[in-house]
Amino acid sequence: MTSRSLSQPPLSILLDFFDSTTDLIVMTDMDGAILLANRRWAEVVGEPGSDLGGADNVIEHVYAEDRDAVAAVLLACSHGEVPSTIVTRLVAHDGKALPVEGSLRVNLLGGRRTLTGIFHDTTGLQSALRAVESERNART
Repeated sequence: MTSRSLSQPPLSILLDFFDSTTDLIVMTDMDGAILLANRRWAEVVGEPGSDLGGADNVIEHVYAEDRDAVAAVLLACSHGEVPSTIVTRLVAHDGKALPVEGSLRVNLLGGRRTLTGIFHDTTGLQSALRAVESERNART
C-alpha cells in the first residue's frame, strides 16, 4: 500500500505506524509541554506503563548537560527558526544518557502551534565511529 493508493488512510493505520516504529516520537507545545508521545518514547525514556514518559515537559527527559541547548532550540522554534536536525542526549528510564538525532517540525493542531520531534538512537553509530577512530589512531 502506498500513499497514492489511499488518499485518506484510516486513523487505525496511522496509529499503528505511530506506535510500531523504532523512532522516538514526541509532540509538545512550543514551551516543551508533552502533548503526545508514541509507545517507543514511553518505553525508552519513560516509566514502565507510562503513556507520556512520566514527565510533563520534554526538557525533563533531556540529559542535564544538554538542557540549556535544547531549551534554546525550543525558543528558536517558537520564533520560526526550526533546525533541520537536532543532536542531543535523552535520559533513558534507567538513568543512562541516550544519544539521539532527530528532526523537528512545527505544526498547527486545533489552531495552536505544536512541535513534533522524531528521534532515533545513535548509540550504534557513535560506537562505530569510536571504533573507526581507534583503528585510525592505532595505525598512526
